[in-house]
Amino acid sequence: MPRDGGIVELIFLRDVIGWGGPSKLWKCSDYYLCPKAGQIGWFVVSCALDQKGRRRTYLFAVDESGDTLDWNELPGSFEGDLDHERAVRAFEEYYTPIVRQRKKRQR
Repeated sequence: MPRDGGIVELIFLRDVIGWGGPSKLWKCSDYYLCPKAGQIGWFVVSCALDQKGRRRTYLFAVDESGDTLDWNELPGSFEGDLDHERAVRAFEEYYTPIVRQRKKRQR
């Protein structure tokens, strides 16, 4: 799913259950850094109503099985709608420049 020469490719793997709403497991072609979990290559996007009944789309760091590594929301999470695609695009837009910068430094 990289755009305009992006480096980060996000690959949909499968639907997952047990998240309180429609949820999808994604793989990232390059790792991203999660403060509590370190270098991560997977995340879940989950659409659900929060405790106050508001629409929320969450992204969480998970392992390859979809087990949560950190309950802090990742960039791309938002309130007001249930939209997997919007969340994935926001995640990609946030991490692509970071990965580009890291790859430049590695050269």
